[in-house]
This record gives sequence, C-alpha cells and structure tokens, in this order.
Amino acid sequence: MSLENEIKICMTRFVSNTAFSNFEFKDLLHAFTTINPKYKSGKFYQKIYRIVRKLGEEKLIFIDKTTCNYRYSSLMKKQNQCTKSRLCKRPYYKTTLDSNLLVQNKLKSSIVDSVEKLRSDLMKIEADLQKLKVLVEVY
Repeated sequence: MSLENEIKICMTRFVSNTAFSNFEFKDLLHAFTTINPKYKSGKFYQKIYRIVRKLGEEKLIFIDKTTCNYRYSSLMKKQNQCTKSRLCKRPYYKTTLDSNLLVQNKLKSSIVDSVEKLRSDLMKIEADLQKLKVLVEVY
C-alpha cells in the first residue's frame, strides 16, 4: 500500500472517530499527529494537507472558506467534541483499537472452538465409517 493511501486511511479513521470544530489546519494536524505520531515529521505535512482538502471536497469534513485562514470542522455530534484546549487527549482511538482487538480475539477463539468441534465430529464419523466398512465386508 502506498504511503499516501496509508495516510488517507488513518486520516479518514481520525475524522470519523473525532469531532472537532473551527480548527485551523495546524490544530487539526496536531490532533492527528497526537493520535498517529509516526506522521509527525515535516515530510508528511503536504500529503496530509492534500488529503484534508480531498476529504473536504468529498464532504467528509466541512471547510469554512469565509476567512483568510480556512477552518475545518467535522460532521460529528457535539457530544464527542474535541476542543483545541485538550486536542483529543482522550484515548478514544486507542480504546477503539483495543475494543476491536478484543472483539477479534473473541471471534478468533469462537472460530477455533468451532473448528475443533468439527474436527472431533469428523473423527467420530470416520470411526463410524470404518465400522460400517467392516460390517459390510462381514455381510
């Protein structure tokens, strides 16, 4: 996967999981890099900026162009609002990932249990087939 696609996926997740209002790009960038520190380097600035603008064109975030400094706002409800003062210090993203991993682990264990049950059922059927072959040969 290309670097730009990887950043776009991370930014889309960030925008869908975080509510923000009237952020300048520097505030939005800071909030994003707080959650995704591997993109903190200056070499990602232009790519992130282009992706944010594309998300605005796709109507995934609202861009207020009435002033000389564009303001970015998410389309999320106010109850999940991330203010500039705390800049997404809540561990929402990490909690979401942890809960997703927990669900995946539960799903994995239930699948493994189902496979083990099927394997034991198949072994019983094989044993029954062996007995049936012996009975067919006898009669």
